[in-house]
Amino acid sequence: MAGTRKGGLKAAATNRAKYGEDFYKEIGHKGGSAWSDKLKGFAANPELAKKVGREIGRKTKRGFKWLGDFGSNRGRYRNLETGKVTIMKYSKKQ
Repeated sequence: MAGTRKGGLKAAATNRAKYGEDFYKEIGHKGGSAWSDKLKGFAANPELAKKVGREIGRKTKRGFKWLGDFGSNRGRYRNLETGKVTIMKYSKKQ
């Protein structure tokens, strides 16, 4: 009965019976102790994150915003500079 309150309570009871009454306390402890003061990833270098985000944004948008499928391998796009809506053909990747 996953996804219902009744099912969740049943699962919690099963976990406590299998792994002990402090099952959820132990999970919380593991999660809390995994945190560290050392910054990782883009948090450690926000300037690099800004640079990479700008570059990826340029590559993916290329000056147009996708508005939706128009059928027959055609799509509606808005030119981000002029605001004009155009219909262009595109190729579907297989």
